[in-house]
Amino acid sequence: AASNLCVLITWEVVSGKTVVAPALPAPELIRRKLQKGLASGWGPWMHYTLLKQVHLPSGVTLTTSLCHLDNLIASHCQDIATPDDKLTRVGELGYGYSYGSFTYMLNTTNEPSTFKIRFSGGKDLLMTFEVLGRHPGSA
Repeated sequence: AASNLCVLITWEVVSGKTVVAPALPAPELIRRKLQKGLASGWGPWMHYTLLKQVHLPSGVTLTTSLCHLDNLIASHCQDIATPDDKLTRVGELGYGYSYGSFTYMLNTTNEPSTFKIRFSGGKDLLMTFEVLGRHPGSA
């Protein structure tokens, strides 16, 4: 499947000279070295959703979709859960995303369903899903 890629580069001109740093500052180099060491194994590395678990450095992604079921037909599926969406509450979250939990409210009908999702990352990915509040037809 083809994908579109857009790269935006912005240059700032000051007094007729282009400003480009010759090298990264020392604190940034230290931060990148630390981050590179931590960014390995399974974890919710895609910060815009906790429902995607990514394996680094391979980039393999596992997406969890929570759906409403009606006569065994899935609809109103949700695969994005961010703390800012008012449907997600983050629980414990380990340093380096090694483990964590969050609750998510799937609001597809007049009666929402609430799920607790726990994960343990690192070399192997373990996830559990618990229905906290449920109405007929949610899964």
